[in-house]
Amino acid sequence: MSDGVAPLAGPHRIGLRPGRPFVHRLPVGPDRRIDGVDGLPPGLAVDPSRRVTSGSTGATGTHMVVVSGSGTAGPWTDTIELLVGGDICLTPPLGWNSWNVFGSAVTEEDIRRTAMSLIESGLAACGWSTVNIDDGWQGTRDRRGRLQPNDKFRDLAALCDDLHELGLRVGIYSSPGPTTCAGFVGSADHETEDAASFAAWGFDYLKYDWCSAGTIDDATPLDTLMAPYARMRDALDRVERDIVYHVCQYGFGGVWEWARDRVGANAWRTTGDIEDAWESVDRIGFGQADLAGFAGPGGWNDPDMLVIGAVGGAWDRPIRPTRLTVVEQRTHVSLWAILAAPLLLGCDLSRLDGPTLELATNRELLAVHQDPLGHQADRVRFKDAIEIWRKPLADGSSAVGVFNRGDSAVSATVEWRELDLGPTTVRDLWAHRFIDAVDGWTELIPSHGSAVLRVW
Repeated sequence: MSDGVAPLAGPHRIGLRPGRPFVHRLPVGPDRRIDGVDGLPPGLAVDPSRRVTSGSTGATGTHMVVVSGSGTAGPWTDTIELLVGGDICLTPPLGWNSWNVFGSAVTEEDIRRTAMSLIESGLAACGWSTVNIDDGWQGTRDRRGRLQPNDKFRDLAALCDDLHELGLRVGIYSSPGPTTCAGFVGSADHETEDAASFAAWGFDYLKYDWCSAGTIDDATPLDTLMAPYARMRDALDRVERDIVYHVCQYGFGGVWEWARDRVGANAWRTTGDIEDAWESVDRIGFGQADLAGFAGPGGWNDPDMLVIGAVGGAWDRPIRPTRLTVVEQRTHVSLWAILAAPLLLGCDLSRLDGPTLELATNRELLAVHQDPLGHQADRVRFKDAIEIWRKPLADGSSAVGVFNRGDSAVSATVEWRELDLGPTTVRDLWAHRFIDAVDGWTELIPSHGSAVLRVW
């Protein structure tokens, strides 16, 4: 029985639109070489030495792209399904965002250094592919109303080009209000100019954060909530570039009910800002229990960024280790992965330690996260501090998350029949081994701890 991990990490089903620029880094480890790529539609080409596929194509339809190679374990092949036309963002975003470590002080050098760290650390080989600039890049508008970067960013087009050469995608940030959350220039009344600039520079991702767009609370009329996001959606639809559209307004108005269908979002924040504290991770993560029906290929519930590793710059404190314990960080990553949430690291990648790298390079867990079925896990049981969640996967297996929200260790038991499963094979995704658990599974889970099993 396979462990469920394919030779290529990252998404195996990718959507792009006809005629739009496309870049994708083929995520394989240093122990594997790419020898051939067959089935690419016309207009796309691969550079095996850089492991980068790029170009644009007008060949609508489904293209089965076969990638082959060799390595220390022998020859290998894998297949990626390219869907030209229709939705983009068919699996949840997987990347890094600048806010939680650099805050509004972020610089071009920070972004370039982070991009190289993604490659050199092995994160890119596990599918982490997007580098997002959050708030703090904006300068002033020129006489034509075009927003220019501030003096911390020399040339955004050159920055995007250089990251695309690495096979990475690049994200940018703005607000539908006159100013951003950090007080920089927003996009209000300049949606057309800003969308055109984002596309011309070469950005692939836009986080659009409510900030100063008006008073917002549970009583804000739905039309008021949607209107500014719809204006930017209209502007993005007029540019010739695929840009993942990430709506951020903290979960008001049941945003998960309308963000995809009514404003064309690919991801939407469902909560307020996360903090690197167990109380915040617990409240936000387990608060996603009723939202699975709103997520799926093309659009994802977002419970905010990961707070593992070295963080702190966004909270006006020196960069420091997260306040989460190693056990809590594992639970954080495990829960976000089975929720099919955007996985956006917020840590300083130049300070990666062993435990953080282990959390971020668990290819078995990342395969569950990037599963093409795109099903967000559902909570099956919550009793005596133990929660059990199940995420169906495309190959017919299921990922089962077991979480202890309590303050003391608990012996947790899962009977497969309560999950409508009749397994023959069970694998522990953190221990990376098959286990003897034909009828059920029992294990002592530490306080705030977790386990993730893949059940065939």
